[in-house]
Amino acid sequence: MHSWLIPASLSLKAFRSYVGPTRFELRPLTLLYGLNNAGKSALLRALPLIADSVGPDASGPLHLESAAAGGCAFNDLRWKGGGDDDPTGIELELEWLDPASESRPGRVCFELVWFEEWRRVVIRTLQIWRDDGADDCAAALTASWVPRREERTHRALSYRLERSGVVDHCSIVFEGLAPAPGQDELPQELQSIGERLRGLKGAVQWLRAVRVSPQRMSKHPSAPRWRVAPDGSDAGAALATHPEILHEVSQ
Repeated sequence: MHSWLIPASLSLKAFRSYVGPTRFELRPLTLLYGLNNAGKSALLRALPLIADSVGPDASGPLHLESAAAGGCAFNDLRWKGGGDDDPTGIELELEWLDPASESRPGRVCFELVWFEEWRRVVIRTLQIWRDDGADDCAAALTASWVPRREERTHRALSYRLERSGVVDHCSIVFEGLAPAPGQDELPQELQSIGERLRGLKGAVQWLRAVRVSPQRMSKHPSAPRWRVAPDGSDAGAALATHPEILHEVSQ
């Protein structure tokens, strides 16, 4: 896994207990500590939830079937300080600090909302900044959702794009949070951010606090296991295909 695929920071707003924008730097080892109900578990669930929400199998902008979602609906994850009727959306921002080139976007911010009329979670706005060392804080690209009644059940939704003061309109197919590949008509910023987001798939894993014991007997896998189930039930199969890890565990 290339290091530039892993975000250097994650920012949350209106997500669980995080009311205002709260930025967390991510390092090879990141330790969290604090009082009960301070938001530690919410943060720990956020990144694996995002990582599960970037591929063709994602059920929506947030893959709420992910183990990291803990069975929550969208409005269970949204900060409720303004009440159930508050139109506030969840904002997620990811930043990469080691771009492959100056043309690659270094930061992306999503605003996700529950659109009650359609009974559907949608990406209301998406902003992308390039990490090119420029002092200008203006977004390189802003995409704003334009609701169209006929698109209620469509994969492709209409968006208003603004780049350097130029306004355009296009349809975008998202696979979870990531613009789907193969949309060559999309601006390069959207294609590049889709590539970055898809790099998270499989790179972050949620492990439940309570795990089950592996089965006493199980079949040897036909290929190496690179991940274990969130509850650890198939840990034996993973160890069986990685003798070096099995040795470390035995030690």
